[in-house]
Amino acid sequence: LPQYIIEQYKLMGRFDAYKQIHFPSSERNYQLALRRLKFDELFFAQLRMNLVKLQRHRFSRGNIFDKVGGFFNEFYNNYLPFTLTNAQKRVLKEIRKDTGSGRQMNRLLQGDVGSGKTMVALLCMLIAADNGYQSVMMAPTEILAQQHLISITEMLQHMPVNVQLLTGSVKTKARRK
Repeated sequence: LPQYIIEQYKLMGRFDAYKQIHFPSSERNYQLALRRLKFDELFFAQLRMNLVKLQRHRFSRGNIFDKVGGFFNEFYNNYLPFTLTNAQKRVLKEIRKDTGSGRQMNRLLQGDVGSGKTMVALLCMLIAADNGYQSVMMAPTEILAQQHLISITEMLQHMPVNVQLLTGSVKTKARRK
């Protein structure tokens, strides 16, 4: 690690950290050594992840979603069940910027239960549909996937959008379709 990082985070030197982790002269030195080694592990893991991300973005092109069209506008203007929060609007703008860039987008949308993640995801899926693409919403459990199917199908019932469920229990014939 560069000296400025060691000083900024008040880290023990690497040689001393290895020495103190194996032969601690005190509990405090052991804890400082442990902190340094954990810091190194996390720092270099983040560095590796960022290098992989840079390489992926250098060589992977994304599809450009250059329009917000009929599906999005019809839903937003006529069927949106609640007013979006400023945070939801901001995230949608960021996603629009990303999907219009031509670079691959990888994004994790997180928030509390009931914070509107599903609605933001649905609006993004409608943007994809406006640009001629299919979308998938992944859920960690089949029960949650079924709940999403029900709520999304209900919200889109008056629109010409096809919503399907694909889980491990879907039979082969339906899966192929």
